[in-house]
Amino acid sequence: MGFQVSLDVIPHTISH
Repeated sequence: MGFQVSLDVIPHTISH
C-alpha cells in the first residue's frame, strides 16, 4: 500500500 499513500499524499499537499 506504499504506492497508494504516495498518490494520495502528493495531491493532498498541492490542495493545501
